[in-house]
Amino acid sequence: MIPTAEPTGGQPCADRGRRCPCGKIELGPGRRGFTLIELLVVISIIALLIAMLLPAVKKAKKNAELVICSSNLRMLALGMHVYLDDNDQRFPTQFAEGVHWFEVNAGGGEIDTDPTVPSGQFMTSDNVRIEHFRTWMDDIHPYAESVDVYRCPTAEVTNSLGQPVPSYGYAGGLSGYGDTDSYKDQNRDEVERPGETFMIMDSNTIYAPLANPSMFPEFFVTHGDEQVHVIYVDAHVGFVEADDPYYKVWYSDIWGYYD
Repeated sequence: MIPTAEPTGGQPCADRGRRCPCGKIELGPGRRGFTLIELLVVISIIALLIAMLLPAVKKAKKNAELVICSSNLRMLALGMHVYLDDNDQRFPTQFAEGVHWFEVNAGGGEIDTDPTVPSGQFMTSDNVRIEHFRTWMDDIHPYAESVDVYRCPTAEVTNSLGQPVPSYGYAGGLSGYGDTDSYKDQNRDEVERPGETFMIMDSNTIYAPLANPSMFPEFFVTHGDEQVHVIYVDAHVGFVEADDPYYKVWYSDIWGYYD
């Protein structure tokens, strides 16, 4: 074996980064480890970038949820209008079974429904003693198909008692009472301003005031920025501000609330 000569004159080993016959390890010119300060600087920069990106990620998530909410409302609008086409243009009544929610409340009774339909999925009464009874959601459900469309992804899943609640409300002014001729359900063709008349909108639901013991305040806004998603009678979907004058009219009248 031919012996390898040791480097002379202070010259570095040719095989840099490895142990050479001289017993030294050369990292090469300019190569060295990080200092603690440099490592902390890198970590700080990464943390700063994450902090800058998080709002954008949250905004993108919110926008995606609003798109889903809008899609839900369009499905409800489609379901409602197919229902209207099949029912002489008349809107679903509030009390199809002839029972008012406050009458059920006073009697402390309970009406059972099919658990596969919306009224069997959601809390649709105003009192803990009562569970579920039929609503407009059940009427349009054969056309809307999925119970998922009654829940906005940004809304609370349950009320304060942990009961599941829907995210949208239906205009009582369109529905009438199913048990009386004195307050009839409206005909779609007779609505004078369908492009300005609310049909379905974001709602914390009149059937779940237990989430708000002071009865009806903060009924409506389920999205941030005081905005409300609305379906109009002509089936277009839009946003209105919480202080919109039309909205104030809706909100100020209990019978304009929701079924």
